This record gives sequence, C-alpha cells and structure tokens, in this order.
Amino acid sequence: RDLRIAEHIVSTNKQFGYPKMFDTNYNKNNSELVLQIANTLSTINRRFTVALQSTHEPTLNAIKRGNLETSDLDKILEIAKRNNVVVSTELITGLPLETLDSWKQGIATMIEKGIMVEALPLSLLENSEMNDPAYRAKYGMITHNSELPFGSYVPEYQDVITSTSTISHEEMAELWMFNWITNSMHSLGFTHLISRYMHDHHGISYIDFYDQLLTDFRND
Repeated sequence: RDLRIAEHIVSTNKQFGYPKMFDTNYNKNNSELVLQIANTLSTINRRFTVALQSTHEPTLNAIKRGNLETSDLDKILEIAKRNNVVVSTELITGLPLETLDSWKQGIATMIEKGIMVEALPLSLLENSEMNDPAYRAKYGMITHNSELPFGSYVPEYQDVITSTSTISHEEMAELWMFNWITNSMHSLGFTHLISRYMHDHHGISYIDFYDQLLTDFRND
C-alpha cells in the first residue's frame, strides 16, 4: 500500500507540479521495500534517512537504544546505491556519555560509509525520562533555555544541552565547529574528493583532515 501511495504522490507531482517537495520518516528496521519507496520518491524527496542518533555504544546503552548491526547498515547502503538513493542520518549532540572524540569518530565513520550527517542538538522535553532531575544529575546534563530558530508567529523555547559529565562547555563548542566544517565543506561537496583521496591514498583520517582544515580557517 505505501509503495502505491508513493507512486500516486509522484504521479500527482508530474501532473500538477505539486507537491514540490515531500519529506517523511522511514521505518527504523529498513527493508528493501522501504528503499523502493525512497527510490520512487527520489525526485521530490530530500533523501533517505537511517535512524542512528549516536554510534557510541556506551551512549546507546545509556539512552536504552539499539542501532542497526553494521552488516544490516552496509546492506541498506548497498541497496540504496543500487537504487541511486542518497542516504543520510541524524546524530544527536549532547547525549549521555558521548565525548568529543567519540562524536568525531562517529562523524568520520559516516563519512567513510558515504552517509550524509545532520547534527541536531539534544533538547529536554517536559515529562521525558532525560528531563528527570535524577537522570540529569547522573549524567551531569547542563542546559540553556534557547529560542527556537523557526516559528515566526509565536516564540518557542527549548532546553538545549550545553555540557554533560563527559563533554565540557568548551568541548561542546568545538564539537559544533567540527559539525560545521564537515557539513559545509564535505557534505556540500567542496572537499569530499580531496579528503577521500588523502584518506585512501595517504592514510590521513577524516578527523585529522577536518581538524587541520578547521585550524587553517581559524588561522587565516
């Protein structure tokens, strides 16, 4: 049924020009059928998203989450490549037990696999387990009440993580700078071929490449 719905949406776009863009959330346990749907929507859908949040095992245990096995993820990437589907994932900054080093390694792993990364800040919602005072104290979660950047009619605010027991405020700032350099330079295509060449032929890790590039930008 879902595949037929996707086909109808694309048909409507071709006939009337609308919807111009279509975005959706996909089943976490992605199957070949899900990728067929993503391929069908590829002309109007931004990309196919694999749900991960973090690649750091202690963090996944702390948030009671299990990711896809590496073999399953690789299978999805193989099917996606065969169907010309761009794959992305969303990683969440500020999760319990995540460190600056583990975060950078997670970004590097995604780059190696050809997965686009969208980094999102962890916000603590009312009545969520993470917002429980005991949970926040356990993982040293410090927040800042920040206005949401979207919503032009009524101002909305959220408690965004600025530091935890395993990542300081300064390291969090550095983490976001690493997100900026990898997203703006690698994901947008300015340095992805250069970094891949240096990685494959000279053994320079993606972390070292983008750390050095960020240093050069700061010193320029």
